[in-house]
Amino acid sequence: VNGPGTVRRAGGLREEETRMARLVVRGFPDFARGEEYVLFLQSARGEDFFTVDPGGAYRLEEGVLRAYGKLPAATDLDGTCERSLLETLRKMRRKQ
Repeated sequence: VNGPGTVRRAGGLREEETRMARLVVRGFPDFARGEEYVLFLQSARGEDFFTVDPGGAYRLEEGVLRAYGKLPAATDLDGTCERSLLETLRKMRRKQ
C-alpha cells in the first residue's frame, strides 16, 4: 500500500444479534504491535480496503521472513532473506 490504507484480515469480533462473537482462524495469530511484517495484500473488489490471509503474512525476524500462518502456502517463503525477496519482487516488476 502506497500511503495510508486499511487492511483487514480474517478473524476478530462481530455482532450476532444480542452478543459479540469472536472468530479465530487457527494457525493465524493476531498481529502484534511493534512487530514488522511482510503482507501480500489482496484488493477487495469494489471496496476501499485490502485483505490478507494466512498464506500471505510473514513476520520479519532480523531480516528473515518467518511464516506467520501455518498453512502450507504460508511456509513457501519461510526462512527467505528479506533482501532476496525484495530483489525478486523488483525483477518481477521490471518484467511487466
